Amino acid sequence: MKIGFCAIWKNKLSEYHASKDDETETTLKINDCFHKAKILGIRIHGLHNIRWSSDNQYFTYWECPNFESLEIIISDLEKAGDFKFAKSKHFVGNELYCFSLGRKDVLKNKLLLGSILFIRLKKRLANFKSQIFCECLEKLLEKNKLISNYCYNLKPFSLWDYFIYIESDNFENYDGFIENVEAINLEHVFNYKIYTGVKESIFRFGRSYQIKNEWAKIQ
Repeated sequence: MKIGFCAIWKNKLSEYHASKDDETETTLKINDCFHKAKILGIRIHGLHNIRWSSDNQYFTYWECPNFESLEIIISDLEKAGDFKFAKSKHFVGNELYCFSLGRKDVLKNKLLLGSILFIRLKKRLANFKSQIFCECLEKLLEKNKLISNYCYNLKPFSLWDYFIYIESDNFENYDGFIENVEAINLEHVFNYKIYTGVKESIFRFGRSYQIKNEWAKIQ
């Protein structure tokens, strides 16, 4: 069972006032963490710039083979000093449903947009079936030509129930999807929040250095 991880953050003032030496040292340590994450089997889906669509600045999404590997890397990032420069919220979920939308023919092309969709049910009906709900979402994703691999169950780690990472090559696909989500809301009754970002090929500090590394490139 895969573990989904999402971090959403904004920079602290300390990032803007960091010395060049501090930036370089932190960059190198963070770089080591991401290389280690790759070795542990964590797939990092890059950095998403959400400054234009949110009061936060970035989000990232990872697919992890297990909780232990995620715990190791988060601990290493803390030791590397990553969190002293950012105020972040973390979301961790267990794989609930595997979509069939990660099509190899589509994924050959780089998709430059990514979104995180959070869902919270307003009330759980006695006859509610999470699989049926996910199948409904899958039809909407396919209808709007969006790509997603998994739906994650966030309980008991969050006030949200589920989250989904969604990729696309244009904004219009998201517009149609949200309209469809609003329509099924009448039946399933839920709150939702979506963060949509443009993928960046570099990760925070040391931009000229990091752009040379495989982990920092758009996947």
